Amino acid sequence: MCRTLKKVGIILITFILLLEGTFHLFFFQKLRIRHFPQVYTNDSLIGYKYAPGVSDFHASPAYYNPSFTINSLGFNDEEFEPQKHNGYFRIIVFDISTGVDSESPNNYVRQLRDQFTKEGHRIEIINCSVDGGERDVQRMALLVQDMLHFNADLILFNCTIPLVSKLEFRTPYKNFTIFNNGDLTQIDTTKRYIDTAHDPTIFLNRLFKYSFTFRYICKYYAENENWLTGQISRLPLLHDKKRIVEIVTQHIDLRKPNAIRYLQMPETFEKLKRLTETIKAANSKLVLFDSNQDLPIKSYFIQELGSEYLQIHPVFVSGSTFGELDGHLNSVGAKCYADAFYEALMSSNLIPNEYKNLPNQRVPKLNDSVQKFSLKDLNLDYNILGRSDKGHDEAVKVLVLNTVKDTTVDEYDMDIIHPQSIEIVRKRFDVRNFQIRINEATIDYSSPEEYLRAINDQVAAYQPQIVVLPLPYQLLRSHTTQIFNWIEEYQNILNKKNVILLFHYTFDDVNVRFQIVEEKQMAEQLLLQNSIQCSSSRVNLNSIFPPYERTSINDRLEQKIRTQANTLFLTLRQILRNTNVIESDFNIAHTKTVLASSSAEQKGFFQGSINDNVIASIFSWSKGWLSDTTQAHANHEEWISVDLEKNYSVKRVVLYPITEKGMVSYGFPVDFEIKASLNGVEWKTLRIITDYPLPDYEQPQVFTFDPCNARYIRILGTKLRKNSYPDGEFYRMGLGEMEVYCN
Repeated sequence: MCRTLKKVGIILITFILLLEGTFHLFFFQKLRIRHFPQVYTNDSLIGYKYAPGVSDFHASPAYYNPSFTINSLGFNDEEFEPQKHNGYFRIIVFDISTGVDSESPNNYVRQLRDQFTKEGHRIEIINCSVDGGERDVQRMALLVQDMLHFNADLILFNCTIPLVSKLEFRTPYKNFTIFNNGDLTQIDTTKRYIDTAHDPTIFLNRLFKYSFTFRYICKYYAENENWLTGQISRLPLLHDKKRIVEIVTQHIDLRKPNAIRYLQMPETFEKLKRLTETIKAANSKLVLFDSNQDLPIKSYFIQELGSEYLQIHPVFVSGSTFGELDGHLNSVGAKCYADAFYEALMSSNLIPNEYKNLPNQRVPKLNDSVQKFSLKDLNLDYNILGRSDKGHDEAVKVLVLNTVKDTTVDEYDMDIIHPQSIEIVRKRFDVRNFQIRINEATIDYSSPEEYLRAINDQVAAYQPQIVVLPLPYQLLRSHTTQIFNWIEEYQNILNKKNVILLFHYTFDDVNVRFQIVEEKQMAEQLLLQNSIQCSSSRVNLNSIFPPYERTSINDRLEQKIRTQANTLFLTLRQILRNTNVIESDFNIAHTKTVLASSSAEQKGFFQGSINDNVIASIFSWSKGWLSDTTQAHANHEEWISVDLEKNYSVKRVVLYPITEKGMVSYGFPVDFEIKASLNGVEWKTLRIITDYPLPDYEQPQVFTFDPCNARYIRILGTKLRKNSYPDGEFYRMGLGEMEVYCN
């Protein structure tokens, strides 16, 4: 018996040692214990910032940085003088976690500085980035409080539009970071909890520190929610999942779910305008940028602010991030980002040439010796009837022209509008009962003459009121002045016949190097006035194009379709409004007050996003509404309602599924009811829908009923769909957008 037990013991010990060795050898990085650098100090106005003159290590499963250092001025950068050096142009970069040291002291701001120094420019880069997003308003206060006295010529400020406000504090305590809202009593209670529950001498904590096998079990248990984790929770040592999560993440979160506030656009404009004027009074200039995506703002917004916008299109190569372990940029990705930043700054007019180390060459000027071109040389037959004054019962014709290209071969040809995008736009107009007929046609050309003739033939044949043209990138390289002169002349002809001419291209950047200053100015003026831009604020004709890596063609195509559809629809609708062809959408739910049974209120899913007219989730701040996970482990009821603010005779509701990548149609209910009320208390059921199939991507779901007098409309999900998601399988209800139409 003793020998048997001894053999079993030896086998068990050997197995455990082999298991430990395997995890240590092959999973050492993934099982590295997390550690937030203890470098934070709190401020009642702005929340947290960096404490001057401190240093600590930063560890995660993705990286290890032995020295996360804060300089004497309170920034994650080298020591620098508050006053800039004479003869130098100083730029402050104020980014979020993208701009600080993570993997190593080699973030993109440092690499950008090195590149300017290497090229001999008299440009000084100061890094004032602080990690942590969704704090735009607080970071603006930090900028004014701690950075204006650095005498910067430019302040590059990373923010989202609309602005986000979140007063958050980070309190370091015994290798833990306490994320909190500033409640001192709650913080003291948490510190006492850490002293007892997370005492390093406790067996659980010792086992996690020294056993890779146990660390793997805890990590899996903390990050998943399934049948296996349910069985693990029955073990006496692991029954307290909250405590296990705290050990794995090394932080305790006391933040309130509703602490984040997304500002409305008027308030966003007011705060940015005030910041712009404050910075201008300090003899500096504010330049906005977004390191994650192009800001969804137009040129007029920037012009009214009196600030600038820097568009950055990094071309990332394979291995630019830590992948599944961490989405942040590593040194490779930081280099790609620094290169794009350098290109954007050098090609803009933000830095005077006197500070740049440029080759001593004269830029040619456009003068009388440059050949002038005229459409008369083409002998075009302008067989265009022009637009008559149409009534609402007549269809408005839109002609969308594309170049002859196979959309399945190269998804990076951005001078075509994808057929799926056009189909989505058609359906959006149809559900609004607008008589809009969109016709597609292709043109083939190899010269400026063929380009104009092909366009004119299609316009004469279809007789549209709106023409959407492809921008001929290849021709612009070799026939810049000719193309723009002819297009401008042709536009004048169409305008006289009440035909509106637009250009389409997915990004503002055109891959053309203009040799003549006047050519660039002419191009910018023409494109800004007549363009369907799917992102950003202004045309930057010297930037890199395209911005996305070629390893993600399918993802890029999906985003392209959504982006094009949303932008084309909004642009056409605005033009039709401006020309009095349509009066309004008649969507009486737009921007009205919304209430919900529960709401995630994070990661772009907010109850106020259900009726903001952003249908496709191309902006991270507006993806729709999604219920929370409080009751999500079992099927239950959820609802969302809109207050129309006065009584209407309602006859139709349109629901859009969620379009977020990886969550398409996520949360669309199986059984639901459409209800109406005059007082928000007593409800009348207008329609009962059962066994509703999962909607297709981007398809509006239209529900009609007999006209009913109502002020409140509610969608009540009575049977929810079980949704797979990285954090487990939940019963949640979600909608991308909700529209209500009256009789």
